[in-house]
Amino acid sequence: MRDQTNLIKRGNVYYFRKKIPSDLKSHFPGASGEVRVSLKTSDKRVAAPLALAKAHAMEQDFERIRKGLQPKHVTSLSPEVIPLVTQSVVASMLMADEEMRMGGMSDDEFDQTLSERETAIKDARADYARGRSTSVDGKLEDWLHSFSIEADPQSAAFKRLVREFLTSYLRALEGQHKRDQGEIVETPHAPEGAASLGRQSAPGLTLESLTELWATERTPERKTVTATEGAVREFKEIVGHTDTVRLNKGDVVKFKDELLRRHPGAPKSAWKKLMLVKTVVNLAEANDRIKENVFKSVQISVPTNVARSRVGFEAADLEAIFGTELFKEKKLPKAGNAGGVAAYWIPLIGLFTGMRLEEIAQLHVADVKQEGDIWYFDVTNEGERRTKNIGSVRKVPVHCELIRLGLVKFVRGINDQEGRLFPLLKRDSQGILSSGFSKWFGRFLRTDAKVTDERKVFHSFRHGFKTACRVGGIQPDVHNAITGHSDGTEGSNYGEVPLITKDQAVQKISFHINLDRNHSGQENNRGINGA
Repeated sequence: MRDQTNLIKRGNVYYFRKKIPSDLKSHFPGASGEVRVSLKTSDKRVAAPLALAKAHAMEQDFERIRKGLQPKHVTSLSPEVIPLVTQSVVASMLMADEEMRMGGMSDDEFDQTLSERETAIKDARADYARGRSTSVDGKLEDWLHSFSIEADPQSAAFKRLVREFLTSYLRALEGQHKRDQGEIVETPHAPEGAASLGRQSAPGLTLESLTELWATERTPERKTVTATEGAVREFKEIVGHTDTVRLNKGDVVKFKDELLRRHPGAPKSAWKKLMLVKTVVNLAEANDRIKENVFKSVQISVPTNVARSRVGFEAADLEAIFGTELFKEKKLPKAGNAGGVAAYWIPLIGLFTGMRLEEIAQLHVADVKQEGDIWYFDVTNEGERRTKNIGSVRKVPVHCELIRLGLVKFVRGINDQEGRLFPLLKRDSQGILSSGFSKWFGRFLRTDAKVTDERKVFHSFRHGFKTACRVGGIQPDVHNAITGHSDGTEGSNYGEVPLITKDQAVQKISFHINLDRNHSGQENNRGINGA
Protein backbone atom coordinates (compact mmCIF):
# COMPACT_ATOMS: atom_id res chain seq x y z
CA MET A 1 0.00 0.00 0.00
CA ARG A 2 1.55 3.30 -1.12
CA ASP A 3 0.49 6.81 -2.14
CA GLN A 4 1.89 10.06 -3.52
CA THR A 5 3.96 10.71 -0.38
CA ASN A 6 6.31 7.76 -1.16
CA LEU A 7 4.76 5.85 1.74
CA ILE A 8 4.52 2.10 1.87
CA LYS A 9 3.20 0.05 4.76
CA ARG A 10 4.84 -3.25 5.63
CA GLY A 11 3.20 -5.06 8.48
CA ASN A 12 2.30 -2.38 11.03
CA VAL A 13 5.12 0.01 10.13
CA TYR A 14 5.28 2.75 7.48
CA TYR A 15 8.34 3.06 5.23
CA PHE A 16 9.60 5.82 2.95
CA ARG A 17 10.70 4.75 -0.53
CA LYS A 18 12.30 6.83 -3.28
CA LYS A 19 13.86 5.83 -6.59
CA ILE A 20 17.51 6.77 -7.04
CA PRO A 21 18.21 8.64 -10.31
CA SER A 22 20.16 6.48 -12.75
CA ASP A 23 23.12 8.88 -12.86
CA LEU A 24 23.52 8.65 -9.06
CA LYS A 25 23.02 4.94 -8.42
CA SER A 26 26.73 4.29 -7.96
CA HIS A 27 26.68 6.71 -5.00
CA PHE A 28 24.13 4.51 -3.21
CA PRO A 29 25.73 1.06 -3.63
CA GLY A 30 23.67 -1.88 -2.48
CA ALA A 31 20.45 0.18 -2.46
CA SER A 32 18.73 -1.92 -5.20
CA GLY A 33 17.77 1.17 -7.17
CA GLU A 34 15.89 2.89 -4.37
CA VAL A 35 16.26 4.21 -0.87
CA ARG A 36 14.00 2.51 1.67
CA VAL A 37 13.80 3.83 5.22
CA SER A 38 11.64 2.75 8.15
CA LEU A 39 9.74 5.71 9.59
CA LYS A 40 9.31 3.71 12.84
CA THR A 41 5.64 4.53 13.22
CA SER A 42 2.33 2.78 12.58
CA ASP A 43 0.40 6.07 12.51
CA LYS A 44 -0.10 7.41 8.98
CA ARG A 45 -0.72 10.91 10.32
CA VAL A 46 2.80 10.85 11.74
CA ALA A 47 4.37 9.04 8.78
CA ALA A 48 3.04 11.27 5.97
CA PRO A 49 4.81 14.53 6.96
CA LEU A 50 7.98 12.58 7.78
CA ALA A 51 7.96 11.05 4.30
CA LEU A 52 7.37 14.40 2.60
CA ALA A 53 10.22 16.00 4.54
CA LYS A 54 12.56 13.11 3.69
CA ALA A 55 11.61 13.29 0.00
CA HIS A 56 12.45 17.01 -0.07
CA ALA A 57 15.75 16.42 1.72
CA MET A 58 16.71 13.65 -0.70
CA GLU A 59 16.05 15.86 -3.75
CA GLN A 60 18.40 18.43 -2.24
CA ASP A 61 21.00 15.72 -1.61
CA PHE A 62 20.72 14.46 -5.20
CA GLU A 63 21.37 17.97 -6.49
CA ARG A 64 24.26 18.45 -4.07
CA ILE A 65 25.91 15.24 -5.27
CA ARG A 66 25.55 16.27 -8.90
CA LYS A 67 27.14 19.64 -8.23
CA GLY A 68 29.93 18.11 -6.17
CA LEU A 69 31.07 15.59 -8.79
CA GLN A 70 32.41 17.25 -11.90
CA PRO A 71 34.05 15.17 -14.64
CA LYS A 72 37.80 15.64 -14.74
CA HIS A 73 38.46 13.73 -17.93
CA VAL A 74 37.06 10.88 -19.97
CA THR A 75 38.80 7.53 -19.61
CA SER A 76 38.90 5.07 -22.48
CA LEU A 77 38.25 1.45 -21.68
CA SER A 78 41.51 -0.48 -21.55
CA PRO A 79 42.74 -3.77 -20.03
CA GLU A 80 44.16 -1.77 -17.08
CA VAL A 81 40.83 -0.07 -16.36
CA ILE A 82 38.70 -3.24 -16.23
CA PRO A 83 39.99 -4.60 -12.87
CA LEU A 84 39.66 -1.14 -11.29
CA VAL A 85 35.96 -1.11 -12.16
CA THR A 86 35.20 -4.72 -11.22
CA GLN A 87 37.14 -4.65 -7.93
CA SER A 88 35.40 -1.40 -7.01
CA VAL A 89 32.03 -3.13 -7.43
CA VAL A 90 32.86 -5.83 -4.88
CA ALA A 91 34.40 -3.38 -2.38
CA SER A 92 31.57 -0.88 -2.69
CA MET A 93 28.74 -3.41 -2.38
CA LEU A 94 30.26 -5.17 0.62
CA MET A 95 31.11 -1.86 2.32
CA ALA A 96 27.53 -0.66 1.88
CA ASP A 97 26.21 -3.95 3.23
CA GLU A 98 28.54 -3.81 6.25
CA GLU A 99 27.50 -0.29 7.19
CA MET A 100 23.81 -1.15 6.76
CA ARG A 101 24.21 -3.98 9.28
CA MET A 102 26.05 -1.67 11.68
CA GLY A 103 22.86 0.40 11.82
CA GLY A 104 20.73 -2.66 12.60
CA MET A 105 17.68 -4.05 10.78
CA SER A 106 14.20 -4.93 11.93
CA ASP A 107 12.84 -8.39 11.16
CA ASP A 108 10.75 -6.97 8.31
CA GLU A 109 13.71 -5.10 6.84
CA PHE A 110 15.93 -8.18 7.08
CA ASP A 111 13.31 -10.46 5.48
CA GLN A 112 12.73 -7.99 2.64
CA THR A 113 16.47 -7.56 2.03
CA LEU A 114 17.01 -11.32 2.11
CA SER A 115 14.20 -11.90 -0.40
CA GLU A 116 15.53 -9.25 -2.78
CA ARG A 117 19.07 -10.61 -2.45
CA GLU A 118 18.05 -14.19 -3.21
CA THR A 119 16.16 -13.02 -6.30
CA ALA A 120 19.16 -11.00 -7.48
CA ILE A 121 21.50 -13.98 -6.98
CA LYS A 122 19.14 -16.29 -8.89
CA ASP A 123 18.96 -13.85 -11.83
CA ALA A 124 22.72 -13.24 -11.86
CA ARG A 125 23.53 -16.95 -11.74
CA ALA A 126 21.14 -17.61 -14.62
CA ASP A 127 22.90 -14.94 -16.68
CA TYR A 128 26.33 -16.26 -15.71
CA ALA A 129 25.42 -19.81 -16.74
CA ARG A 130 23.96 -18.74 -20.10
CA GLY A 131 26.57 -16.13 -20.98
CA ARG A 132 24.07 -13.27 -20.71
CA SER A 133 24.22 -9.97 -18.82
CA THR A 134 20.59 -8.84 -18.52
CA SER A 135 20.74 -8.57 -14.72
CA VAL A 136 23.70 -6.17 -14.76
CA ASP A 137 23.41 -4.20 -18.00
CA GLY A 138 21.80 -1.20 -16.32
CA LYS A 139 24.16 -1.35 -13.36
CA LEU A 140 27.23 -1.48 -15.61
CA GLU A 141 25.96 1.50 -17.59
CA ASP A 142 25.59 3.47 -14.34
CA TRP A 143 29.11 2.57 -13.23
CA LEU A 144 30.65 3.54 -16.59
CA HIS A 145 28.79 6.84 -16.47
CA SER A 146 29.91 7.43 -12.88
CA PHE A 147 33.58 6.82 -13.79
CA SER A 148 33.25 8.77 -17.09
CA ILE A 149 34.49 5.77 -19.06
CA GLU A 150 33.92 5.57 -22.81
CA ALA A 151 33.58 2.11 -24.31
CA ASP A 152 32.65 0.58 -27.65
CA PRO A 153 29.96 -2.05 -26.92
CA GLN A 154 31.22 -4.07 -29.88
CA SER A 155 34.83 -4.20 -28.70
CA ALA A 156 36.50 -7.25 -27.19
CA ALA A 157 37.47 -5.15 -24.14
CA PHE A 158 33.83 -4.24 -23.47
CA LYS A 159 32.68 -7.86 -23.77
CA ARG A 160 35.38 -8.88 -21.31
CA LEU A 161 34.30 -6.07 -18.96
CA VAL A 162 30.67 -7.24 -19.07
CA ARG A 163 31.66 -10.78 -18.14
CA GLU A 164 33.98 -9.71 -15.33
CA PHE A 165 31.48 -7.13 -14.05
CA LEU A 166 28.81 -9.83 -13.80
CA THR A 167 31.29 -12.11 -12.01
CA SER A 168 32.20 -9.40 -9.49
CA TYR A 169 28.56 -8.43 -8.98
CA LEU A 170 27.64 -12.06 -8.29
CA ARG A 171 30.62 -12.50 -5.97
CA ALA A 172 29.53 -9.43 -3.96
CA LEU A 173 25.93 -10.69 -3.75
CA GLU A 174 27.11 -14.08 -2.53
CA GLY A 175 29.32 -12.40 0.08
CA GLN A 176 26.33 -10.41 1.31
CA HIS A 177 24.24 -13.59 1.39
CA LYS A 178 26.87 -15.38 3.49
CA ARG A 179 26.57 -12.52 5.99
CA ASP A 180 22.79 -13.11 5.95
CA GLN A 181 23.56 -16.64 7.19
CA GLY A 182 25.81 -15.29 9.97
CA GLU A 183 29.12 -16.01 8.25
CA ILE A 184 32.02 -13.55 8.53
CA VAL A 185 32.93 -12.00 5.18
CA GLU A 186 35.67 -9.38 5.13
CA THR A 187 35.18 -6.17 3.15
CA PRO A 188 38.05 -5.62 0.67
CA HIS A 189 39.67 -2.23 0.21
CA ALA A 190 38.79 -0.22 -2.89
CA PRO A 191 41.55 -0.65 -5.50
CA GLU A 192 44.16 2.06 -5.76
CA GLY A 193 43.63 4.24 -8.81
CA ALA A 194 39.84 3.91 -8.94
CA ALA A 195 39.35 7.45 -7.68
CA SER A 196 41.28 8.84 -10.66
CA LEU A 197 38.86 7.44 -13.22
CA GLY A 198 36.96 10.50 -14.35
CA ARG A 199 36.28 11.99 -10.94
CA GLN A 200 37.90 14.50 -8.70
CA SER A 201 37.19 15.69 -5.18
CA ALA A 202 34.71 18.50 -5.14
CA PRO A 203 36.27 21.68 -3.78
CA GLY A 204 34.30 22.97 -0.85
CA LEU A 205 32.84 19.64 0.27
CA THR A 206 32.74 19.98 4.05
CA LEU A 207 32.32 17.49 6.85
CA GLU A 208 28.86 18.98 7.38
CA SER A 209 27.77 18.22 3.80
CA LEU A 210 29.34 14.76 3.96
CA THR A 211 27.39 14.15 7.18
CA GLU A 212 24.14 14.99 5.40
CA LEU A 213 25.01 12.60 2.56
CA TRP A 214 25.95 9.89 5.07
CA ALA A 215 22.67 10.34 6.97
CA THR A 216 20.65 10.13 3.74
CA GLU A 217 22.41 7.01 2.50
CA ARG A 218 22.77 5.11 5.76
CA THR A 219 19.61 6.39 7.56
CA PRO A 220 20.89 5.85 11.13
CA GLU A 221 18.77 6.58 14.20
CA ARG A 222 18.19 10.26 14.87
CA LYS A 223 20.24 10.20 18.08
CA THR A 224 23.24 8.91 16.11
CA VAL A 225 22.85 11.71 13.56
CA THR A 226 22.64 14.28 16.36
CA ALA A 227 25.77 12.89 18.04
CA THR A 228 27.65 12.92 14.72
CA GLU A 229 26.62 16.50 13.97
CA GLY A 230 27.85 17.47 17.43
CA ALA A 231 31.21 15.77 16.85
CA VAL A 232 31.61 17.63 13.53
CA ARG A 233 30.84 20.95 15.23
CA GLU A 234 33.48 20.15 17.84
CA PHE A 235 35.95 19.31 15.06
CA LYS A 236 35.33 22.72 13.45
CA GLU A 237 35.75 24.46 16.80
CA ILE A 238 39.11 22.74 17.37
CA VAL A 239 40.56 22.77 13.85
CA GLY A 240 38.94 25.94 12.54
CA HIS A 241 37.36 24.56 9.34
CA THR A 242 35.88 21.39 7.85
CA ASP A 243 36.88 21.75 4.19
CA THR A 244 37.92 18.25 3.12
CA VAL A 245 40.25 19.60 0.43
CA ARG A 246 42.29 21.54 3.00
CA LEU A 247 42.27 18.97 5.80
CA ASN A 248 45.43 17.01 6.53
CA LYS A 249 46.43 14.32 8.99
CA GLY A 250 47.86 16.92 11.36
CA ASP A 251 44.37 18.45 11.71
CA VAL A 252 42.93 15.07 12.69
CA VAL A 253 45.70 14.47 15.22
CA LYS A 254 45.01 17.93 16.67
CA PHE A 255 41.32 16.97 17.00
CA LYS A 256 42.25 13.70 18.70
CA ASP A 257 44.65 15.33 21.14
CA GLU A 258 42.12 18.00 22.13
CA LEU A 259 39.39 15.40 22.65
CA LEU A 260 41.66 13.50 25.02
CA ARG A 261 42.42 16.72 26.86
CA ARG A 262 38.70 17.53 27.19
CA HIS A 263 37.90 14.02 28.45
CA PRO A 264 40.62 13.34 31.02
CA GLY A 265 40.47 9.77 32.27
CA ALA A 266 37.74 8.91 29.74
CA PRO A 267 39.46 7.94 26.48
CA LYS A 268 36.41 6.00 25.36
CA SER A 269 34.38 9.23 25.17
CA ALA A 270 37.06 10.78 22.96
CA TRP A 271 37.23 7.60 20.89
CA LYS A 272 33.47 7.63 20.24
CA LYS A 273 33.58 11.19 18.88
CA LEU A 274 36.52 10.43 16.62
CA MET A 275 34.79 7.29 15.32
CA LEU A 276 31.59 9.20 14.52
CA VAL A 277 33.46 11.57 12.22
CA LYS A 278 35.59 8.75 10.77
CA THR A 279 32.44 6.83 9.79
CA VAL A 280 31.24 9.80 7.73
CA VAL A 281 34.62 10.25 6.05
CA ASN A 282 34.99 6.51 5.40
CA LEU A 283 31.73 6.52 3.44
CA ALA A 284 32.86 9.59 1.48
CA GLU A 285 36.05 7.74 0.61
CA ALA A 286 34.11 4.62 -0.44
CA ASN A 287 31.99 6.79 -2.76
CA ASP A 288 35.11 8.63 -4.09
CA ARG A 289 33.90 12.00 -2.88
CA ILE A 290 37.31 12.78 -1.39
CA LYS A 291 40.83 12.25 -2.74
CA GLU A 292 42.40 11.17 0.53
CA ASN A 293 41.05 9.88 3.83
CA VAL A 294 43.25 11.69 6.35
CA PHE A 295 41.29 10.11 9.23
CA LYS A 296 42.08 6.51 8.31
CA SER A 297 45.24 5.88 10.34
CA VAL A 298 44.47 8.11 13.34
CA GLN A 299 43.46 6.01 16.34
CA ILE A 300 42.70 6.41 20.04
CA SER A 301 43.73 3.48 22.21
CA VAL A 302 41.29 2.67 24.97
CA PRO A 303 43.17 0.94 27.82
CA THR A 304 41.50 -2.17 29.14
CA ASN A 305 42.31 -1.16 32.73
CA VAL A 306 40.57 2.22 32.76
CA ALA A 307 37.99 2.80 35.49
CA ARG A 308 34.52 1.65 34.52
CA SER A 309 32.18 4.46 33.54
CA ARG A 310 29.17 2.63 35.01
CA VAL A 311 29.01 0.34 38.04
CA GLY A 312 26.28 -1.53 39.86
CA PHE A 313 24.54 -0.38 43.01
CA GLU A 314 25.80 -1.78 46.29
CA ALA A 315 23.47 -3.07 49.01
CA ALA A 316 23.68 0.23 50.89
CA ASP A 317 22.70 2.12 47.73
CA LEU A 318 19.63 -0.04 47.21
CA GLU A 319 18.58 0.42 50.84
CA ALA A 320 18.94 4.19 50.37
CA ILE A 321 16.98 4.25 47.10
CA PHE A 322 14.11 2.06 48.24
CA GLY A 323 14.13 3.60 51.70
CA THR A 324 13.00 6.98 50.36
CA GLU A 325 9.45 8.19 50.87
CA LEU A 326 8.69 7.40 47.22
CA PHE A 327 8.92 3.68 47.99
CA LYS A 328 8.17 3.55 51.71
CA GLU A 329 5.16 5.85 51.60
CA LYS A 330 4.46 5.66 47.85
CA LYS A 331 4.57 9.43 47.64
CA LEU A 332 4.90 10.23 43.97
CA PRO A 333 7.17 13.12 42.91
CA LYS A 334 5.64 16.27 41.44
CA ALA A 335 8.24 16.64 38.67
CA GLY A 336 6.64 16.21 35.26
CA ASN A 337 9.49 14.21 33.76
CA ALA A 338 9.19 11.65 36.58
CA GLY A 339 6.14 10.31 34.76
CA GLY A 340 3.83 10.01 37.75
CA VAL A 341 3.51 6.37 38.76
CA ALA A 342 6.46 5.56 36.48
CA ALA A 343 8.76 6.94 39.18
CA TYR A 344 7.68 4.10 41.46
CA TRP A 345 7.46 1.15 39.08
CA ILE A 346 10.32 1.72 36.63
CA PRO A 347 13.15 1.44 39.22
CA LEU A 348 11.56 -1.70 40.67
CA ILE A 349 11.22 -3.28 37.24
CA GLY A 350 14.83 -2.34 36.48
CA LEU A 351 16.00 -3.90 39.74
CA PHE A 352 14.25 -7.25 39.25
CA THR A 353 14.63 -7.68 35.47
CA GLY A 354 17.81 -5.87 34.41
CA MET A 355 15.85 -4.36 31.51
CA ARG A 356 17.18 -1.22 29.82
CA LEU A 357 15.48 2.03 30.79
CA GLU A 358 14.02 2.68 27.31
CA GLU A 359 12.72 -0.91 27.13
CA ILE A 360 10.73 -0.31 30.32
CA ALA A 361 9.59 3.19 29.38
CA GLN A 362 8.08 2.08 26.08
CA LEU A 363 6.15 -0.90 27.49
CA HIS A 364 2.49 -1.08 26.56
CA VAL A 365 -0.14 -2.46 28.91
CA ALA A 366 -0.55 -5.39 26.51
CA ASP A 367 3.17 -6.16 26.82
CA VAL A 368 2.61 -7.51 30.35
CA LYS A 369 1.43 -11.00 29.49
CA GLN A 370 0.75 -14.36 31.09
CA GLU A 371 1.73 -17.76 29.73
CA GLY A 372 0.39 -20.52 31.94
CA ASP A 373 1.34 -19.49 35.47
CA ILE A 374 4.17 -17.24 34.31
CA TRP A 375 3.83 -13.48 33.99
CA TYR A 376 6.36 -11.82 31.70
CA PHE A 377 7.27 -8.59 29.89
CA ASP A 378 7.16 -8.93 26.11
CA VAL A 379 10.08 -6.79 24.91
CA THR A 380 9.38 -6.14 21.23
CA ASN A 381 10.29 -3.74 18.42
CA GLU A 382 6.82 -3.73 16.89
CA GLY A 383 5.08 -0.45 16.09
CA GLU A 384 6.82 2.55 17.63
CA ARG A 385 8.81 0.46 20.10
CA ARG A 386 12.54 0.14 19.58
CA THR A 387 15.15 -2.31 20.78
CA LYS A 388 18.93 -1.99 20.79
CA ASN A 389 19.23 -4.90 18.34
CA ILE A 390 17.33 -7.97 17.21
CA GLY A 391 18.76 -9.98 20.12
CA SER A 392 17.03 -7.60 22.52
CA VAL A 393 13.58 -8.87 21.46
CA ARG A 394 12.71 -11.33 24.21
CA LYS A 395 10.39 -12.43 27.01
CA VAL A 396 11.44 -11.33 30.51
CA PRO A 397 9.74 -13.09 33.45
CA VAL A 398 8.14 -10.91 36.15
CA HIS A 399 9.80 -11.48 39.53
CA CYS A 400 7.46 -12.68 42.27
CA GLU A 401 8.42 -9.64 44.36
CA LEU A 402 6.97 -7.33 41.68
CA ILE A 403 3.75 -9.33 41.77
CA ARG A 404 3.70 -9.13 45.58
CA LEU A 405 4.12 -5.37 45.39
CA GLY A 406 1.05 -5.14 43.15
CA LEU A 407 2.34 -4.86 39.59
CA VAL A 408 -0.27 -7.16 38.05
CA LYS A 409 -3.02 -5.40 39.97
CA PHE A 410 -1.67 -2.06 38.75
CA VAL A 411 -1.65 -3.26 35.11
CA ARG A 412 -5.19 -4.64 35.31
CA GLY A 413 -6.41 -1.38 36.83
CA ILE A 414 -5.29 0.83 33.93
CA ASN A 415 -8.29 2.16 32.01
CA ASP A 416 -6.64 2.24 28.58
CA GLN A 417 -5.62 -1.37 28.05
CA GLU A 418 -4.45 -0.53 24.50
CA GLY A 419 -2.09 2.25 25.57
CA ARG A 420 1.33 2.56 27.12
CA LEU A 421 2.04 1.39 30.65
CA PHE A 422 3.47 4.81 31.58
CA PRO A 423 1.62 7.31 29.37
CA LEU A 424 2.89 10.42 31.21
CA LEU A 425 6.39 9.88 29.80
CA LYS A 426 6.92 12.11 26.77
CA ARG A 427 9.20 11.57 23.80
CA ASP A 428 12.08 13.96 23.27
CA SER A 429 13.09 15.43 19.90
CA GLN A 430 14.75 12.14 18.96
CA GLY A 431 11.70 10.07 19.85
CA ILE A 432 13.20 8.70 23.08
CA LEU A 433 10.67 8.17 25.88
CA SER A 434 13.09 7.75 28.76
CA SER A 435 15.37 10.81 28.39
CA GLY A 436 13.32 13.02 30.74
CA PHE A 437 12.90 10.22 33.25
CA SER A 438 16.65 9.57 33.18
CA LYS A 439 17.35 13.18 34.14
CA TRP A 440 14.79 13.06 36.95
CA PHE A 441 16.19 9.77 38.27
CA GLY A 442 19.71 11.20 38.29
CA ARG A 443 18.56 14.09 40.50
CA PHE A 444 16.57 11.70 42.68
CA LEU A 445 19.66 9.53 43.21
CA ARG A 446 21.89 12.42 44.26
CA THR A 447 19.33 14.48 46.19
CA ASP A 448 16.85 12.05 47.76
CA ALA A 449 18.78 8.79 47.98
CA LYS A 450 22.16 10.51 48.59
CA VAL A 451 23.95 8.18 46.15
CA THR A 452 26.78 10.49 45.11
CA ASP A 453 29.00 8.23 42.98
CA GLU A 454 28.59 9.65 39.45
CA ARG A 455 29.20 6.20 37.97
CA LYS A 456 25.93 5.01 39.50
CA VAL A 457 22.94 5.73 37.27
CA PHE A 458 19.77 3.91 36.25
CA HIS A 459 21.85 1.49 34.16
CA SER A 460 23.43 0.37 37.44
CA PHE A 461 20.29 -1.72 38.04
CA ARG A 462 21.25 -3.72 34.94
CA HIS A 463 24.79 -4.19 36.24
CA GLY A 464 23.41 -5.33 39.58
CA PHE A 465 20.99 -7.78 37.99
CA LYS A 466 23.80 -9.44 36.04
CA THR A 467 25.87 -9.69 39.22
CA ALA A 468 22.92 -11.21 41.09
CA CYS A 469 22.53 -13.79 38.33
CA ARG A 470 26.16 -14.81 38.67
CA VAL A 471 25.94 -14.96 42.47
CA GLY A 472 22.84 -17.13 42.10
CA GLY A 473 24.70 -19.60 39.90
CA ILE A 474 22.53 -18.91 36.85
CA GLN A 475 24.10 -20.14 33.63
CA PRO A 476 25.42 -17.38 31.31
CA ASP A 477 23.23 -18.40 28.37
CA VAL A 478 20.16 -18.13 30.61
CA HIS A 479 20.87 -14.71 32.12
CA ASN A 480 22.00 -13.44 28.68
CA ALA A 481 18.61 -14.53 27.31
CA ILE A 482 16.89 -12.63 30.13
CA THR A 483 18.86 -9.41 29.62
CA GLY A 484 19.12 -9.54 25.83
CA HIS A 485 22.88 -10.00 25.71
CA SER A 486 24.93 -12.23 23.43
CA ASP A 487 28.13 -14.00 24.47
CA GLY A 488 29.47 -13.60 20.93
CA THR A 489 29.79 -17.34 20.24
CA GLU A 490 28.33 -19.07 17.20
CA GLY A 491 26.40 -21.45 19.47
CA SER A 492 24.50 -18.59 21.05
CA ASN A 493 22.72 -18.04 17.73
CA TYR A 494 21.07 -21.48 17.86
CA GLY A 495 18.04 -22.48 19.87
CA GLU A 496 16.15 -20.50 22.50
CA VAL A 497 16.03 -20.53 26.27
CA PRO A 498 12.47 -21.54 27.28
CA LEU A 499 10.40 -19.06 29.26
CA ILE A 500 10.02 -21.53 32.13
CA THR A 501 13.82 -21.83 32.41
CA LYS A 502 14.18 -18.07 32.51
CA ASP A 503 11.39 -17.79 35.08
CA GLN A 504 13.01 -20.35 37.37
CA ALA A 505 16.23 -18.34 37.18
CA VAL A 506 14.58 -14.98 37.85
CA GLN A 507 12.74 -16.26 40.91
CA LYS A 508 16.08 -17.31 42.46
CA ILE A 509 17.32 -13.72 42.51
CA SER A 510 17.20 -11.80 45.77
CA PHE A 511 18.66 -8.44 46.73
CA HIS A 512 17.97 -8.80 50.48
CA ILE A 513 16.41 -5.37 50.85
CA ASN A 514 13.30 -4.44 52.77
CA LEU A 515 10.52 -3.50 50.34
CA ASP A 516 7.72 -2.81 52.81
CA ARG A 517 4.32 -3.48 51.32
CA ASN A 518 2.68 -1.10 53.81
CA HIS A 519 2.11 2.55 53.02
CA SER A 520 1.04 5.59 55.00
CA GLY A 521 -1.87 6.88 52.97
CA GLN A 522 -4.13 5.92 50.07
CA GLU A 523 -4.10 9.53 48.83
CA ASN A 524 -0.41 9.17 47.93
CA ASN A 525 -0.89 5.68 46.55
CA ARG A 526 -3.40 6.39 43.79
CA GLY A 527 -2.49 4.48 40.63
CA ILE A 528 0.38 2.46 42.09
CA ASN A 529 -1.78 -0.49 43.04
CA GLY A 530 -4.41 0.09 40.44
CA ALA A 531 -6.53 2.30 42.68
